[in-house]
Amino acid sequence: MRKLLMHIVLCFFLYASAHGQTNLVPNGSFEEYNNCPVSNSAIEESETTFKYVKDWMRPSGGTPEYFNACNTRTNSVGTPFNEGGYQVPKSGNAYTGIFVYYFKSGDDNFREYLQVKLKQTLIAGQKYIIKFYVSAAQRFSVPNISAFVSDTRYTNFGTKTQLDLKAQVNNTNPIKDSANWYEVSGIFTAAGNEEWLIIGNFLSDNNSGPVYDIYLQQEVSGTFCHSYVYIDDVSLTIWSEAKTNYLCNKQDSVKISIENKYPSFKWFDNDIVNRERYFKAPIDGVIEKTLSSGGTVNDSFYIKEIPYIFDAIIGDTSICVGQSLKLRKTIPFIDLVWSTGDIGSETTINAPNKYWLKSSYLGCTRIDTFTVNKITPPILPPIRDTFFCKNTPLTISINNPNNYNIKWNTGETANEIQIKNEGIYSINYSDNVCANTNT
Repeated sequence: MRKLLMHIVLCFFLYASAHGQTNLVPNGSFEEYNNCPVSNSAIEESETTFKYVKDWMRPSGGTPEYFNACNTRTNSVGTPFNEGGYQVPKSGNAYTGIFVYYFKSGDDNFREYLQVKLKQTLIAGQKYIIKFYVSAAQRFSVPNISAFVSDTRYTNFGTKTQLDLKAQVNNTNPIKDSANWYEVSGIFTAAGNEEWLIIGNFLSDNNSGPVYDIYLQQEVSGTFCHSYVYIDDVSLTIWSEAKTNYLCNKQDSVKISIENKYPSFKWFDNDIVNRERYFKAPIDGVIEKTLSSGGTVNDSFYIKEIPYIFDAIIGDTSICVGQSLKLRKTIPFIDLVWSTGDIGSETTINAPNKYWLKSSYLGCTRIDTFTVNKITPPILPPIRDTFFCKNTPLTISINNPNNYNIKWNTGETANEIQIKNEGIYSINYSDNVCANTNT
């Protein structure tokens, strides 16, 4: 049966990572093979004999494809060109392909699946992450592609229809792209003794969907369509959440502990004695922990400084009586709260007092206290209203023993000015901190 030309995309984004773990899926990128594929449907039933791609088999009558760049004779099962369409492998030279949806009268619930035996059985209560990448090969797409782990090998070779299994990892996001490789991943807790992995769509036609037309960029219904995906880079690893700890100030230390459930361990610097350690400097570390079953898991931890928070300091300052003072502190990434009730980089002080500025970032908090002192504005003897004779200029001078900064509303900065026209005049004088005005 020929495969149609086109593409599907699936995306299930999970913002987490497994660091330094052993992939329990053998030949997860499909690079290892015994013979180069020469036609479609090259993934067979056998658990022990692999004519083409190693380790992978099919659990039902649906016949998945194996595509490899080693095929240079035809374009049917090569890469990047093949009978499914065109796609460069996510890594290496090979990938596989399966139907995940086949809507056609007489072919209800037609499905293809991939199956592999894991390198070791899973441990009850342990968290694992399954991850694989898919790319499209048809115009119409459904979001439904999942991963199922079991303690039993499935051998339903008499059926080409849906396997009604409850997958541990499911994707439900719309498929709207046909150019790239997209990650499908998820975390699950093992029941124990699982050693088989199956990938495919475990939902019926009626429950699959919505069907999306990649060309028209819209959902469609009641139409004849097929959805076929390429699959590459399959992995199943023990889930280890990398933890980040922060040094809030220069006196801080961070404690990292190893749980007693791990009988033995080895720190990144080969320490195999101390279950608790304190770190006072930034570091990216890894601890190799041995499970009671004999397996190992690598747990990452990160310790980072927060240099920005040390910049959230306001020194003591002063305010002129009867005036206001605007204070500003801008620090990247820091949340600032003032004792005045203001939030953000600015606050306005209206009276002398003690104040504080609280800065927070990634769980670290610093409170800086500062004092605003009172300053009395400079005072000069008042200049009284006066008059002058027509055509006779009037000289007005001030006594300025403290050398205040002077500026008249005429723009002049001397201690005296000549008046030639009647009007209202003013003088501003300041001591570089406070200012006063006489009119």
